[in-house]
Amino acid sequence: MWASSTYAVAAVLGILQQQWWVERFGYRRYVAGCMLLYSLGALCESSIELAVARGFQGYFIGPMMGTCRILIQMSFTPQQRPAATHAFLLLIVFSSALAPLVGGQLVGHFDWRAQR
Repeated sequence: MWASSTYAVAAVLGILQQQWWVERFGYRRYVAGCMLLYSLGALCESSIELAVARGFQGYFIGPMMGTCRILIQMSFTPQQRPAATHAFLLLIVFSSALAPLVGGQLVGHFDWRAQR
């Protein structure tokens, strides 16, 4: 419960501060930084670390949907936007569906924590 609550609160804070980050770093660096920092949030060993990591992930990934929609509006012509939006939404749906399958396969074939 703590992990999901932490994620939700951090995501709202990230959305509120998104424009501040974009003004300082630009959209490209902001998106790249968010993806990198989101991936670092997966390094946890205990439930307390999981709650902190989920907050970290929420802060950096919470605003990503809005950021990607803004980038579609800025990067594509009005004629190209419907196809770009459609592709973006399909990628979200398919990646959300495939991520647990891939994760299950990795855990099934390897240990929870692969040897470092």
